[in-house]
Amino acid sequence: MDRLRALRDPRRRRGVRHPFVAVLLVVASAVIAGARSYPAIGQCSANAPQHALSRLGTRAVGAMGVRVAPLAARSCSAAGSGSGS
Repeated sequence: MDRLRALRDPRRRRGVRHPFVAVLLVVASAVIAGARSYPAIGQCSANAPQHALSRLGTRAVGAMGVRVAPLAARSCSAAGSGSGS
């Protein structure tokens, strides 16, 4: 995890909602679980249980502290747009 934290975040500051390390860990976990495309990674992250998202370092929102998957909304919308991968 320390090596991941040492990586420079290539994203622009504007619009960054999730820690870079959390995004990397969610993607790696999805690929290990068998995801082979961006939409599949998004679907895997959207279906991840709260305890897994917490361990991966995703952010908590709202009064209930619900964990939000970093790639779920973007990948699901890309899957619905008819764009192939």
